[in-house]
Amino acid sequence: MRALLPLLLAPLILALALLSCAPLVAATAAGHRPTLQLYCKCTCLTPSSPPSLPPTSNSTIIALPPTSNSCADCTRQFCLDYNLPFCKTARDTEVTTSCFARDGVKDRVVVWVFIVATVGLGCWAGGRGWVMKTWGRRHAANAAAAAGYQAVPGPGAGQIR
Repeated sequence: MRALLPLLLAPLILALALLSCAPLVAATAAGHRPTLQLYCKCTCLTPSSPPSLPPTSNSTIIALPPTSNSCADCTRQFCLDYNLPFCKTARDTEVTTSCFARDGVKDRVVVWVFIVATVGLGCWAGGRGWVMKTWGRRHAANAAAAAGYQAVPGPGAGQIR
């Protein structure tokens, strides 16, 4: 049974890795494109109370509505229409925007590959000594059989005369 354990362990780890990625692969193969949540970062420059100081920058992140399919909706006017408290005195030229998406397929693949690689390396580090010892014995037995003889231990085995 101990000799069969490495043979059973490798396919089990491979099956778990494939099963963990199956929903992602199935969704991609079926042409299902998950909807991404888009975010708009609004940054407003507001003048400081003493005119001699440089203007301060305040920003916030706003989730775009689910009906929005692109970053084209993340405009200066969108930020001004949102009535942010620190943008009330800002002019149109003092507003900057940037759009980004989270939870994409690429992000999920990177996370899953990292998790599977980390677990695999952890399992290998934990069981490497046992696996090498077991496979080393098997390799030595196979090498002796391939040489055409079987070593027979007996009295005085290992002694040089």
